[in-house]
Amino acid sequence: MREIPEHALKIVGTVLTVGKLNKNGWAIPEEEVPNVLSSLRNAVIRICNVPPGASEHVCDRTGDRFSEIGFFVDAYREGDEIKAVGYITDREAIRKIRDGTWSRTWSLYGNGEIGEDGFARSVRIHSVTLVRNPAYEEARFDIASAESLGRIWRGEYQVIEAGAVPKHTTPLSKKTSWDADAAVRRIRKWASSDGSGDKEKINWKKYREAFAWYDASDPENFGSYKLPHHDVEDGKLVVVWRGVVAAMAALMGARGGVDIPDSDRKAVYNHLAAHYEQFEKEAPEFKGEMNVEEERKENTEEVAAAEAQETETSPESHVDIIPVAAAKKEEIDIEAIKAAVKEELKKEALVDEIIETLRACELLADEEVEVKRASLMASSIEELEAEKKRVEKIKTKLSASVNKFSETKLVTDTLEASGLTVGYWDPVEKRWKP
Repeated sequence: MREIPEHALKIVGTVLTVGKLNKNGWAIPEEEVPNVLSSLRNAVIRICNVPPGASEHVCDRTGDRFSEIGFFVDAYREGDEIKAVGYITDREAIRKIRDGTWSRTWSLYGNGEIGEDGFARSVRIHSVTLVRNPAYEEARFDIASAESLGRIWRGEYQVIEAGAVPKHTTPLSKKTSWDADAAVRRIRKWASSDGSGDKEKINWKKYREAFAWYDASDPENFGSYKLPHHDVEDGKLVVVWRGVVAAMAALMGARGGVDIPDSDRKAVYNHLAAHYEQFEKEAPEFKGEMNVEEERKENTEEVAAAEAQETETSPESHVDIIPVAAAKKEEIDIEAIKAAVKEELKKEALVDEIIETLRACELLADEEVEVKRASLMASSIEELEAEKKRVEKIKTKLSASVNKFSETKLVTDTLEASGLTVGYWDPVEKRWKP
């Protein structure tokens, strides 16, 4: 068995479903399960640096060792699903998995012979790679408890750290209003085996998809699920824009905030930000880990921005992000927020003018623009106005120099062509020199 570093992150998840055709049109038959399990236990975990237009398995095909971020220690069968237990050993990969930067979906890579019936035989799995678009839709993993290493009995790995629901995409709803209670009632019926919505009939893994966070230590309790933002339409789970905004505002501290661990907040934010992207909206800035009271003070502008987006999207519907009564209760200074937004817009306009002038003078390369922009945005209005005057003076001097050069060259060329003199005009000494 390989040595497991102390910092390693343990993961467990589904790799494939036996007998099911995947998106690539092939499947693993029953008789190949032993080969799959034995080879999977010795496989590595990778993530590829994918060039535009290339396959997400590009590093698997070359056997790139630098793309390896972990390895598997066990594989087992649970029903028709093949599951694997592994460790992520790369520190940067651990961080990105924990905070939700990387999707918790993966896809296997190996070799075998695919017959005319679509079944793969003589299968040997070499790696399982983190991808955005897995061949098996159910192929995803979660973070497992460190204590479960000793519980090697099949199917007993207990997932306890996956508080933030992994990022995912669902169809967009056209609804312009949001009623969380009504949506949750529909979700319960949708996730239950008989449509009753009764707790005993709930498929909790299915139910989880409608929320941004859940208490993984008590996953079979309705009270463990928070920040709903989905609904059910025509029997399908859909994401509702006003629900996403409400969940984000709660995460930012509106209406008393939401009581979830600080360590889960970034991953929850990334989940909701992915839905913002679905709706082609820009998510408010994430301020980092802090308690609810600090969040409420630091993120009032982001909450107001979220409210503004919601109001703009559905002007005729009620605004339930920060009602007037709640605004008074939370003591949010709306005028101060408006002033801050106005100042930010003025700063952005000044920064745009400065950058445009610098680029016109060829004093700022394209690859330097974003770094320069970030540096300028950290300045005050007064500093930006002074910088604007400075670069405008530079532009004026450069323009004068170019004009003087053009005039001098024209005179020199004319004189030389006439045979009257050979030389040049010295603008400093203001005389012709041979």
